[in-house]
Amino acid sequence: MDDSDKYVSADTHDDLFGQYRNLIVKVDAYSRRIHDQFRTRIACRRGCSDCCRQQLKLLPVEFYFLRQRFALLPEDTQGIIKTAGDSTDCILLHRGACLLYSHRPIICRTHGLPLLVTENGRQRRDCCPKNFDLHSLADLPPSAVLHLERLNTILVLTNRIFAGRAGVEAGERIPLLRLHLLSPAGPSKKPGAGTRVKNDV
Repeated sequence: MDDSDKYVSADTHDDLFGQYRNLIVKVDAYSRRIHDQFRTRIACRRGCSDCCRQQLKLLPVEFYFLRQRFALLPEDTQGIIKTAGDSTDCILLHRGACLLYSHRPIICRTHGLPLLVTENGRQRRDCCPKNFDLHSLADLPPSAVLHLERLNTILVLTNRIFAGRAGVEAGERIPLLRLHLLSPAGPSKKPGAGTRVKNDV
C-alpha cells in the first residue's frame, strides 16, 4: 500500500486538520464579505453548478479532509457518490448541489469570487462570467480581489505540514474519484509536527 492509500481517522487524528480548518474559516469569512458587499453582482447560489463540471485532483490535506466526512455519510448517500464515476461532473454533485458542501475544497470556496491571477509573470483579474462584468471587475478595490497565488502558497504550506504529520506524500494530487476506494490506515507522526503557517489570506 503506497502513501496515497492511507486514511486519516476523524476520531483520533482530527488535530491534523487544525491549520487547514483555520484557513477555511478565513476563506469563508472573506467570501461572505464579498458576497454581502456585491450581492447584486454575484449570481452564485444553490442550483448553479457550472463550476462543478470537472473531476478534481486534490492535495492530500483536502482529499483526506473530504474522506473523513465521506466516512460519516449515510450509506445511501455514499452509494450515490460511489456510482457517480462515469460522469464528467464532480462525483459530489447531486441534483445541482454538493453532497459534501461543508467540507468542499478551497478551490470550490473561491469559485465565483474576483481573483487576482498570475500568468507568465503578469497579473490579471478574473471571475466567473456570470458574476460582475469586465468593467465592474476592473473597478473593484484591491481588498475585494482575492490574491490567488498567495492563497495557493498558504494551502501548499499547510498541506506540507499535514503530510509530514500524517506520513503521506505531500506532492501528490489525489483524484477525487478515489474518495471511496481507500482502505483505513493510521498516519505516522514525523518531526516538525509543531510547525505553524501564518495563513493571512
